[in-house]
Amino acid sequence: MVSDNMNHTTYHRMVCDAAGPEFNPDEEPNAEARNFYDMIRAGDKPVYEGNSRHTQLSTAVRMLEIKCRHRCSQAWFDDMSNFIQELLPQDNLMPLDFYSMKKLVRGLGLPVQVIHCCVNNCMIYWGDDSDLNSCKKCGHARYKQKVRGSRNRLYIRKLKVSYKKMHYFPITPRLQRLYASIATANEMRWHSEHQMEDAILFVSYGGDAV
Repeated sequence: MVSDNMNHTTYHRMVCDAAGPEFNPDEEPNAEARNFYDMIRAGDKPVYEGNSRHTQLSTAVRMLEIKCRHRCSQAWFDDMSNFIQELLPQDNLMPLDFYSMKKLVRGLGLPVQVIHCCVNNCMIYWGDDSDLNSCKKCGHARYKQKVRGSRNRLYIRKLKVSYKKMHYFPITPRLQRLYASIATANEMRWHSEHQMEDAILFVSYGGDAV
């Protein structure tokens, strides 16, 4: 039972590390905060009655981690999730598919943006260039093409796959999390609210500034 409690604590810590251990209870929660509370509740609910090893949240996180580690397709992932559903009691809380699990974990509110790049690192397809199909500098195609059939014909895949992509982690929602938490909001406002003494600036933890 000790290990089970530690498992639940681990996922609570994961959520609180991303969103802060406390939100201001005097304020009406916005949509983002409600998503956070939904994740906290998902971290409390066992995936089915009597299971003390995994919660709804820990199940979703573990399944997504397995998908990422083994590079499984979404179709395979959904099929495996449906099969696991057949093995569990009917009143289980396991999310049904990849979309449901991703939506649950998205409550962390820490988005990642996937941006396509030129295979030769000339440019990124962003802003005004987001709809381009080839690089403005070298002319290389944005999406992969595949040879298929006896006539060696080229066709563009129904699901377009870029030659190269990057992952961008926006800093704004991460800063918002720090300001939203009672535990870290004071430190985030310190430089704005701090009054200098004798023209000497001190850091928030009391040490002399270098």
